Amino acid sequence: MNSIRGNSSEDHGKLKAAWRFMLAGAIAVAAVMVSGEARAESAMPVSQPAAAAPGSISVNIAQKAQPDECFVAIGSTHNLFPATMPCAEGQPKVNQGYVWGLTSAGKNLWYGTSANQLCTVISGIEVAAGITPVPFQTNSYVCEFGQSNFLVTHPTVPPALGDWRPPEIFSYDRVKGVVTNRTPNDALIDSTLGIRAAGTTDNIVILGGPVLAPFGTLPPGINLFAFKKSNGAYLGSTTLTQFSDIRTWTVLNGVTYTGVENSDGSGSILRWTGNTQHPFSFSIVGHIDNDAAYVVAYHGRIFAGTWGGASGLTGRLSGIWMSPSTTGGELTTKNLNQWTEVWRVDDYEPDPVTAQTLLTGALGVLGGRLYWGTMQVPLSGALLHYKIYPRMGSPTPGDLVAALVNTTRPATIFRCCGGASLPKTFVGSDELLYGSALMGVYDPVNSWHPAPNVMNAEPTFGQAGFGNPFNTYTWAMSKFNSALYVGTFDWSYVLGDMLTVVLPILGAPSDEIPQIDAQYIQALNPALINYGADLWEFTGANPAVALSQYGLENFLNYGVRNLVTAGNKLYFGMADPMNLRTSPDLLPNGGFELLSTP
Repeated sequence: MNSIRGNSSEDHGKLKAAWRFMLAGAIAVAAVMVSGEARAESAMPVSQPAAAAPGSISVNIAQKAQPDECFVAIGSTHNLFPATMPCAEGQPKVNQGYVWGLTSAGKNLWYGTSANQLCTVISGIEVAAGITPVPFQTNSYVCEFGQSNFLVTHPTVPPALGDWRPPEIFSYDRVKGVVTNRTPNDALIDSTLGIRAAGTTDNIVILGGPVLAPFGTLPPGINLFAFKKSNGAYLGSTTLTQFSDIRTWTVLNGVTYTGVENSDGSGSILRWTGNTQHPFSFSIVGHIDNDAAYVVAYHGRIFAGTWGGASGLTGRLSGIWMSPSTTGGELTTKNLNQWTEVWRVDDYEPDPVTAQTLLTGALGVLGGRLYWGTMQVPLSGALLHYKIYPRMGSPTPGDLVAALVNTTRPATIFRCCGGASLPKTFVGSDELLYGSALMGVYDPVNSWHPAPNVMNAEPTFGQAGFGNPFNTYTWAMSKFNSALYVGTFDWSYVLGDMLTVVLPILGAPSDEIPQIDAQYIQALNPALINYGADLWEFTGANPAVALSQYGLENFLNYGVRNLVTAGNKLYFGMADPMNLRTSPDLLPNGGFELLSTP
């Protein structure tokens, strides 16, 4: 049975306001982006999306996450994890939802997972808004938060992370098509949020992620796990307490680098200096202002895209930093303070508060040019505006809708440079490929009003989000067969799945629900906006071509979390956190997928 519970009437009231705010605003965002009257033939039940249209790319499934828990009810002492299928009681639940870190190592791919990450994100948003996370269940997933019975046997896990489960590590033999579970019998696995990063060195594969920590605090370290690339032998683990996050790796001139967040919220670039006896040896070769979330080698240098603004501690906005030239060599400690910031989100974003919610997305290289995108957590722009500009009394529905519409920033794509030398700054040399010519800006005197982007540029190819307002992350990029592939995060299915469940619970009048459903159906006309992550392909200087807008044959795949080229194939690490979609009679199913081109 669908349910939602609260710890107090005050918490429940806050939750009602937050969710009503989200649902109304998200529908409004879609309605503003999509024109035209609702048509009877396009209507569909909100609980089920339109059938996925075939894309121009086909994929093979290398691995699909399997159920690992028997779920009876929210907070039930009969919920069983880990569990062997079939369930004696309750229904199968699949917890591992993301391929969070992915790397190629010889004939193998190595990857790590994250469990119930959608619940973690929702919980984080609510905690940041001062709300105690309240469990709820939809047709596709359940978030138990602090009522999870899992916390009884894992009392050190923060209550808001009650849906956390230990991550897993796998290898996939590309030649034999065999998956091997490499999760070590190591206590550090039970204190790792998820395997967010995976990198390959000379003969070592290193995977890891942040240490578990309560929301609102930086993790007290990163946990790393090392394996021998040649035979998969486990080399051990460590906790590096001077860092709090790690996400991506890159190789330049045969040297391996990774980006991290420091314990003070700033960022560092690390060069791997280890060996099989000492696999966790690094040298710090770059210091930058924020978490170095994405790193890529380009033009003989390392470029790092950062996560800052409201999500960071330094007070600096997200941007892109450039290393000094390596001239065929490698970066050393002498280069520590020689990095320069070449681009920042307010070089494009005109609203200073919304700029605080923008993150740098994936970076990629094609045709001698650097491509990069942006990311914005859904609702974060509106929530921060209400924090910075508190309204007198309760905001009206019109105020809430205006805040959502004017602060939502779908993924934006830029590219820059080329030629024999790089400019000292990207400003004036960068090109807006997909974005917005005009955006909402707020000030207390004029309220919301349109303003041109700071570049004063029209997008070369199309609107932000590739025309879909729910494409809010540029989550992954990879070069393959002389083309650059871009994967997105699309959260429209999450909204659709929860709509009919949450509205009655939040007290929406019964006569309003059909109207809200109709607005949602109209806004997400399947001919225009589709459930599931997108995959786009850039070739040469041409506009991107959509290869899939339906989650690569599974509309529950709301994100292309990782893209890796290995051999003659492109591999996709997908994010699909729909943990209750496990029935073979209701396809597709939830849980992560590792996919490949044929």
